[in-house]
Amino acid sequence: MSQPALTHTTKPYQRALRRMWESRYLYLLLILPVVYFVIFKYGAMMWLVIAFKKYNAIQGIWGSKWVGLKQFQKFVTDPYFWNVVKNTVVLNLEMLVCYFPAPILLALLINELRSRRYARVVQTITYMPHFISTVVLVGMILQLFNPNYGLYGQLVRLLTGSRAVDLMATTGGFTNIYVWSGVWQSFGWGSIIYLAALSG
Repeated sequence: MSQPALTHTTKPYQRALRRMWESRYLYLLLILPVVYFVIFKYGAMMWLVIAFKKYNAIQGIWGSKWVGLKQFQKFVTDPYFWNVVKNTVVLNLEMLVCYFPAPILLALLINELRSRRYARVVQTITYMPHFISTVVLVGMILQLFNPNYGLYGQLVRLLTGSRAVDLMATTGGFTNIYVWSGVWQSFGWGSIIYLAALSG
């Protein structure tokens, strides 16, 4: 059914409806993304109400007693609060400093390789850790750095004759393992956009 032509006397809402009708197929493409955001982004936010309640598993989220900002006050007045904040800030700064340059440096190095075949092999090898799930990666790290039977523990025992220090139980050891395992997992994938820019 054809739509009437727009004239200077047509009301604004009629013009808007007419334009929407003309672009109806584009609006149809928007349906799935909009539904996704409504359900998984905005709809999920209503469950944040649990932070303001004294949760009881039997009564559920909506039946639990409302306590307002009590949980937040309890967290802020906790003796470990500032230690937690400091650790979070330090860890994030270390991650930022290490994560940011790694993919750029890798992209520059791959771009300088003369052999395209070798460059593709390096790219594939560096991309692969991105597809390892975090659970599997943590399992690998725990096995690798185990002070008793891990590769790290065995090497220390072989070279020094003594038991290795548990790196996962020390502040510096855990921080370095956390940051650098993250870099190893993501720097290959992160280099894609920089490689594309250099190729262009």
